[in-house]
Amino acid sequence: MLIYIAGPLRSENENEIIKNVTRAVKVGGIVFDLGHECIIPHLFWYSHRLIGWPVDDDQALSYCYRLVKRCDALLRMPGKSDGADKELMILAKENRPLTYLQNVSREEIERCLKMLEKESVGEITRR
Repeated sequence: MLIYIAGPLRSENENEIIKNVTRAVKVGGIVFDLGHECIIPHLFWYSHRLIGWPVDDDQALSYCYRLVKRCDALLRMPGKSDGADKELMILAKENRPLTYLQNVSREEIERCLKMLEKESVGEITRR
């Protein structure tokens, strides 16, 4: 499955932003290790920061909202994020599997992926 990793990014503190990006990449790495592909939108924002290409919030969010529609399911990381909540709602409206992570441990990610896999199979058999 292609999994969208949604969660907090922005903060008033640059170190917190880096922590949020790092946490999303960690989750994505575990998802990949467990046999799935993933989209980590945090890297879109971060890569543009690294090369100095200014992307405003509206452009970035629009890109992410289009990208999330291409995914089979969504993992929502803990923490406040209006953008991640909207991404989640986009997939919810399309009846795609989604789940909230209680934490970013490998065990929790594995548990949530198993739930998503079951929901995905259920969707396929209902069609």
